[in-house]
Amino acid sequence: MAERGFQPKGRVALICALGIGQIFAWGGSFYLMAVIASPVVSDTGWPFAWVVGGLSLALFISACVSPFVGSKIQTFGGRPSLLLSSVVLSAGLCVVAASQTLTIFLLGWCVIGIGMAAGLYDAAFATLGVIYGTAARSTITTLTLVSGFSSTIAWPLSAVLVELWGWRATCVAYAFIQLLVCLPFYAWAVPPGTISSGRQKDDEPQTLEAASTKFFIVIACIVSCMEFISSALSVHVLTVLEAIDFSAMGAVAVAALIGPSQVAARIIELMAGGRHHPVWTMAAASSLVLSGLALLLLAPIAATAAICVFGMGRGLSSVSKGTVPLALFGPQSYARILGRLAMPALLAQALAPSATAAILDIWGVHSLVFTLVSLAGLSATLGAWLVYTTRFSR
Repeated sequence: MAERGFQPKGRVALICALGIGQIFAWGGSFYLMAVIASPVVSDTGWPFAWVVGGLSLALFISACVSPFVGSKIQTFGGRPSLLLSSVVLSAGLCVVAASQTLTIFLLGWCVIGIGMAAGLYDAAFATLGVIYGTAARSTITTLTLVSGFSSTIAWPLSAVLVELWGWRATCVAYAFIQLLVCLPFYAWAVPPGTISSGRQKDDEPQTLEAASTKFFIVIACIVSCMEFISSALSVHVLTVLEAIDFSAMGAVAVAALIGPSQVAARIIELMAGGRHHPVWTMAAASSLVLSGLALLLLAPIAATAAICVFGMGRGLSSVSKGTVPLALFGPQSYARILGRLAMPALLAQALAPSATAAILDIWGVHSLVFTLVSLAGLSATLGAWLVYTTRFSR
């Protein structure tokens, strides 16, 4: 039920709370493994593939749980989910930190996966959707701008903590951050209930079926392709750059341009002020990713420009994933649909590193990039279809 008498503290407070929460939720889950994997293997002797597989397992669990989380946010608002995410992420990190066997280590990542479903982008977007309704677009874009610094902050912080205290204490530190920083911020700034629901018309679509299943399928395909590509490159981008004659340090420097490029694209989207339909943003994101990867494949000498173009597309992709479903399906079913969209996207994220590693081992770098170009081409084609259909079919 909506709590119409409750007014949120303000968009600035809410964005700050969600932004801080996103930075440390991503830092203590998705981005953590890149820093602690090698220290874990050195300390325990567990197989590297199994250690890194903990993140894939977390993503798989998150995919399974996300539809349920979206349904609950639609009914009760995002506050319970976000508060629970801090507690569950903290518990999972503590299990990982205390693990003496590989089984317990992987069990801890299963718990982290539940916390990821309840607290990462999809839950945050859904929370904004049920609070602000169709007016949530600019708030979602601003949130992605703030949280776009997650890796920029989390990777150096994690590296320093591991160097000072070791990987176990680093996990405990992130667990305390969830309880002592993120949880209080959520409790302070995120309003209860689904405030926007009282503002919707009675005849507004209530379910996915009442909207358009074909749009859902197309969006799911676009988002899944983009997440597969992003997840694959997050693991293999240095290998790809080194294969086209970059030094190790040069490859790191070029890859580091992805983050600023993402933020730059989101600033441009925010400055546009919602003067275009979000499907144009989704189509532009797919086209930019395709252009960047194609440039990388066909003109390796322009790899720096290719990575920047790819980064801009990746930045817009995160925005469009939150804004397109809101525009096409409306606030009444937004959180539920985001939860359903998260399942194939997270499964793609979980599958990408191992699948592309196999392609890399068997056929080499060029085959890997060609595979990613093909997926980006499919995504761009579907994006163009979505623009054409939503503009001319009504």
